[in-house]
Amino acid sequence: MAVLDSYTLRARAAPVFLVLVPAISTVTAWVPDALSLRVGLATAIVSIGLSMLVAQFGRNFGKQKETALWDKWGGPPTTQLLRHRNNRFNALTRGRYHKRLRELWPELAVPTAAEEDHNREAADQIYAAATRFLIEKTRDAKKFPLVLKENVNYGFLRNLWGLKPFGLVVSALGTSACLLRLWLTYANSQVLSPDSLGGALISLALFVVWLFWITPDTVRVAADAYAERLLEACDYV
Repeated sequence: MAVLDSYTLRARAAPVFLVLVPAISTVTAWVPDALSLRVGLATAIVSIGLSMLVAQFGRNFGKQKETALWDKWGGPPTTQLLRHRNNRFNALTRGRYHKRLRELWPELAVPTAAEEDHNREAADQIYAAATRFLIEKTRDAKKFPLVLKENVNYGFLRNLWGLKPFGLVVSALGTSACLLRLWLTYANSQVLSPDSLGGALISLALFVVWLFWITPDTVRVAADAYAERLLEACDYV
């Protein structure tokens, strides 16, 4: 049986399952014995390890769009916070983090403001290396729970952004299919199915969420929070 760790389950698999909710609702609306079908499907996913494939699917689409997001934002959030020229972050706090990074990794030549201004690309490479160093040093979830929490939030929203086209299409189709089922039931003077009504409302609500909430700005809030928690961990490494 495949066992998913907390990050994989919440940040990678959950976004894909959220995409599939309208499809499940549609099956429930159209197939009387959908409940047993769903139970059987869930059992199969867990027992034969398809959950791992689903998780990888979610990660891949998120990662594919991550670089484009960073380019739009002006660089990875942690790199931005480490730059001397960044006005969004407290300069004194940034200086403390630079000092701590030099202590933790003496070979890392953290640039001065003048050096950064002289060669910004080289400076960003150093900040990227420092970020990777901190990620490796903060993998202990018990010691750095806030880092994990914000990493999960960022991974979840980033992967939702990567899956947005699928989410919009599936939720739109799910809404249409459930509404069609409701109309056919009404046209045949039958009792309206709670599953059809519920499926239509759930699918419509998810369509609205995909359309208006899953945006680069939403992802950036989570990305900045993760970057801040990661840098704060400097003091405890």
